[in-house]
Amino acid sequence: MRHDIHPLVMNDAGEVVLGQVFGKGEIVYQHNTEALRNFWRHKLPLIAEFSYYIDLRLNRLRSRYGGEARG
Repeated sequence: MRHDIHPLVMNDAGEVVLGQVFGKGEIVYQHNTEALRNFWRHKLPLIAEFSYYIDLRLNRLRSRYGGEARG
């Protein structure tokens, strides 16, 4: 298994990428703990709201190519 490092400036990242970072990523540098906490408080609801549309899109793709729609 490869453990490549993919640096990312989270300020400008979209909801899909931020969802992956919050779910699987590891923060290696942060300057202000309180600012990071506020950033998470602001972005997590946006990620949760956007996940509905991602699931909808994936289900359409699955059904289009013969897969079974989920959830």
